[in-house]
Amino acid sequence: MDRRQMVFIAGAGVLVVVLALVAWLATRGGAPATPTASAVPTATLPEPGGDTTESNTTPINANANQPATAANAAPNAVTLTGPQVSAAAVNAAADVYLDDRSGPAQLVSSFVNALNRKEYLRAYSYFENPDALGAYPAFAQGYANTLAVRLTTGTVTSNAGAGQIYYNVPITFKVDIPSGKQTFVGCYKLHISQPAVQATPPFHPLAIQSISVQQVNDNADTAALMGRACA
Repeated sequence: MDRRQMVFIAGAGVLVVVLALVAWLATRGGAPATPTASAVPTATLPEPGGDTTESNTTPINANANQPATAANAAPNAVTLTGPQVSAAAVNAAADVYLDDRSGPAQLVSSFVNALNRKEYLRAYSYFENPDALGAYPAFAQGYANTLAVRLTTGTVTSNAGAGQIYYNVPITFKVDIPSGKQTFVGCYKLHISQPAVQATPPFHPLAIQSISVQQVNDNADTAALMGRACA
């Protein structure tokens, strides 16, 4: 067998294999499909302020008396102003420790909590300028007959300007003393410089700037009185 015959036989063998493969593919329904990239699952996020099944804002718990943060605020944003907070009784009883300067109602609640726990130095520290109250011993002695204080806050208002934030917190104190009970209504004015603009130590947190409180009859309409207390 010469070289040309061998080449012919080899070529015929290849052709037979190709024809067999074509026939096999025909029985499988055609050539194999070209692979495609897998689809990536996507999620539809609610539009800010849109009508969605699950709300994209967190409701305010009025009983907790926490200031609302702006809906859709950027992550880690600090929001110190917000909608007004409705009047609510606050749990500042002595059986819990409350030291919270994150908002106006929380700060006043912490002050009352310190009074109820007889932690007068802590109460003193919540004032922006405690020296204006007089010496600490006299401040502490002023609460010698205070057995317990129950706090209700009114509608908290705020205003801001030039990097400063001011809050007005109407309050009602129901006070237990050895001889009975007393009721006080007034206004706590709070202040903080915007945290982002404070650059020199020490940091100055939200603090009580001034107070204006007067005793009223125990059966007085304290809600109405709080409505005018910070005017």
